[in-house]
Amino acid sequence: MIARRFAVLATLALAPTMGAHAQDLLKPGLVNPAATPTVGTQSVPRFQMIDTAQTPDTLDQFGLPSIDHAGPGNVAGMMAYCVSNHLAGGTTARVVGRKLAARADVKTDPYYSLGGQGLLQRTGNPFNVNTLDRDHRAELCAQLTQRTFD
Repeated sequence: MIARRFAVLATLALAPTMGAHAQDLLKPGLVNPAATPTVGTQSVPRFQMIDTAQTPDTLDQFGLPSIDHAGPGNVAGMMAYCVSNHLAGGTTARVVGRKLAARADVKTDPYYSLGGQGLLQRTGNPFNVNTLDRDHRAELCAQLTQRTFD
């Protein structure tokens, strides 16, 4: 009973960061506590706001958000986002994403899954990359493929 309550609460905590289709999966009776992972899971942070292209002072002079605070987990997730949305040409984004995803610190990084949804890690609120036009999203993906980590 406690495991089921925990699974339901954990799933509901993720609801604000999920799309409408994914939220349909949260209907009562669809949570299987036995299938809920307990080891190596990510704790997804909750945010009051998610910045968009229309949020004042979020874009630079070229119409892009800063990538300075995107960590390796977020960049790995964003690479998956870029590849799945056909925003990155060639294989560079795929190689960078896979290389970063193989790192031990990325496997439990909550920003990895957020990056896969198109949410860019920043110092304050995450930025929803989906609110940029296609050319700016492609340019952001190109910048992220060049981001290096020590």
